[in-house]
Amino acid sequence: MLGRFGQKPASLRERSGSRRGARWIALLLVLGLAPAAVVVWAEVSHRAGSGAVRGDGNGVEEENPNAATACGSGSTWDVKIGADSQASQINTAPASTTVSWLTSQPTNTNHRSAFELQVYTVTATLTNVYQEHDLDQHMSIQDGSGKFMLAELPDMSCINGSGSIFASQISRAHSQLAAWSGSTPTTVQITGVGFFDAPTGQSDQAPNQVEIHPVLDINFNPGGPSQGDISGTVVDQQQQPISGAQVSTSPSTTTASTDSQGRYTLPAGPGTYTVNATAPKFDKQSTAGVAVNSGASTNANFTLAVTLLPSAQRAPYWHGFDIARGAVLLGDESGGYVLDGWGGIHAFASVGTAPPPVVGNAYWEGWDIARGIALLPNGSGGYVVDGFGGVHPFAVKGGTMPPPVITTAYWQGWDIARGITLLSNGNGYVLDAYGGMHSFRTKSASALPAADGPYWPGYDIARGVDATGLHGGYLVDGFGAVHEWATAGATLPRASIGGPYWPGWNIARGIAGAGTGPGPVRGYVLDGFGGLSAITLWPAP
Repeated sequence: MLGRFGQKPASLRERSGSRRGARWIALLLVLGLAPAAVVVWAEVSHRAGSGAVRGDGNGVEEENPNAATACGSGSTWDVKIGADSQASQINTAPASTTVSWLTSQPTNTNHRSAFELQVYTVTATLTNVYQEHDLDQHMSIQDGSGKFMLAELPDMSCINGSGSIFASQISRAHSQLAAWSGSTPTTVQITGVGFFDAPTGQSDQAPNQVEIHPVLDINFNPGGPSQGDISGTVVDQQQQPISGAQVSTSPSTTTASTDSQGRYTLPAGPGTYTVNATAPKFDKQSTAGVAVNSGASTNANFTLAVTLLPSAQRAPYWHGFDIARGAVLLGDESGGYVLDGWGGIHAFASVGTAPPPVVGNAYWEGWDIARGIALLPNGSGGYVVDGFGGVHPFAVKGGTMPPPVITTAYWQGWDIARGITLLSNGNGYVLDAYGGMHSFRTKSASALPAADGPYWPGYDIARGVDATGLHGGYLVDGFGAVHEWATAGATLPRASIGGPYWPGWNIARGIAGAGTGPGPVRGYVLDGFGGLSAITLWPAP
């Protein structure tokens, strides 16, 4: 097909001191010590009068509740969480032991000693559970002979992405702790890795500073009916893992969250459950009749479908009149704009209210020459591209006019531009009718690399373009087929899901997506009459 004026271009394609501290107490002041303050939430009384740290292992509230909290750091943190270079040498077959034996071992801070290359299981009395300033859950445990020590469970926000070989087991232990509804003191069986910490001055730290760190498994009230668990994966329609999905049961036990691989483990007592999986932007899925046996694991996997955007409200529609030319969606999916061929910009609502009207936009009444529309990331304004490649700024009412663009393609008198998109860094691309992508920028933005995607030389069929990340996105052809594109050297985004398709009928006019990853990007394909059809896209890596 030829352009508006029936001409052909000469060239159209451009590729261009201490982790924790005690309270300021009289004994430490006499010794001249100045330990750092940290946070503890347990409420246990001090020994009256002297202010001395109590040495009974019950867990005294010794720390400053106003201290900042953050994940642990320092030379031993990777050892504590199983992310060091020797972690793979740990014997993960649990050795059954006692608090008395553990607290009798000679202190060895030469990490990792042989002692620290072993997983242990100990049955003891749990006297207190509290959160430390490094976000660890501290568990004060002791035996019947007066021996005591700590077991520590790192927070998952400190484990995810750390390289810990115990990430899934630590996550399971958190689920076990969350499912426990009892009170202290109680009998508990704890499994975890042996570790010698530095002296902290806390009353529940063992005299030899031995700990179980990290905790990998917790069994409350061992000897009763043992728990089982439900485990599995949560993936999307393309079998990619969904991170952060919530998995729960009915009758209710506890809730588990999936890791970066979409995996979860949810402790549950013997019985039959309905298991539910939910995630933002996805349809809920339930599986009934999941049976859990004592001490056994039952598998339940989920494949979640994306929840499509609803039908656009108050969007313009010109039935039988091919005049719609572009569409754009705000990042929060609340609504967007449809561009007509004369340059008119019409607001519509999606999951929220329609955005404000625009001001200062170019308008060519009676002349079908507007071809695409793009919004700034903050939604305060944007640009319209005309058929010649001219890029014209506009502002949303109450916003400021965007700066003019530079280094853009321009084909004077030849109607061949078909779309425009902006990246979050202020750069963008103009799409030509053959699928060629031409970069542009403002004075405040840096140059963009060339973009690669589908290309139909001499065939006027490309109709709209959208970026779903800094390195790529999608373009739509006249039949409604959606194609991936990426900047040079970048990975193409995943294939789109859904959307309209009109084989042989050149009626698609634009594509608009909102939001960034991880997860789906929801949007619309625009037809020439102004119809908006829901589609699922994915952010480019």
